[in-house]
Amino acid sequence: MPKTIAAVSRTYMNPEKSYVLIGGLGGFGLELADWMIVRGARFIILVSRTGIRTGYQASRVQYWRERGTKIIISTADITTSSDAKRLIDESNRLAPVGGIFNLAAVLRDALFKNLQVADFETATLPKINGTKNLDATSRKYCPSLDHFVVFSSMSCGRGNSGQSNYGLANSAMERMMEQRHAAGLPGLAIQWGIIGDVGLYMGV
Repeated sequence: MPKTIAAVSRTYMNPEKSYVLIGGLGGFGLELADWMIVRGARFIILVSRTGIRTGYQASRVQYWRERGTKIIISTADITTSSDAKRLIDESNRLAPVGGIFNLAAVLRDALFKNLQVADFETATLPKINGTKNLDATSRKYCPSLDHFVVFSSMSCGRGNSGQSNYGLANSAMERMMEQRHAAGLPGLAIQWGIIGDVGLYMGV
């Protein structure tokens, strides 16, 4: 008689693949990287246009490297198609890309009547243009992709005072994930609420 064994579902990261984290040196990104490493990831690309700037960032990277994880710090600008391709090429050389995670977020909050074109551009470029470039590049050069995840916000569907531009950016990302899903490709958008102990709203 076959036996049924109770098991707890757990996410597994392939140690033979690389994982690209856009905004990976932010507070949220560092927590995600640690979560992935605990679950088997051994090749991580942390993307930040400014690179390592704080002692905490440096200490986390050093800690992971000392324990055998290969960490690459990339300053690629995913809002340009050329840099997005360069990032994926660099990641594939490390190991076949198994996951792309776009955590990038820039806030330019203001009431709608006070928002300028530049405020929309600043808030939407890393989310809309960046995700669009990564989507197009991954379709061509990431045949082993298991995860394409974008970090969205509850402000997208429910609205939030002063965040029309931010809501637009997240909504556009979610539509791109729907298109990927319809095409049979990995695509997931996570609508986060306010998280007080890490990320954009820490200490608010």
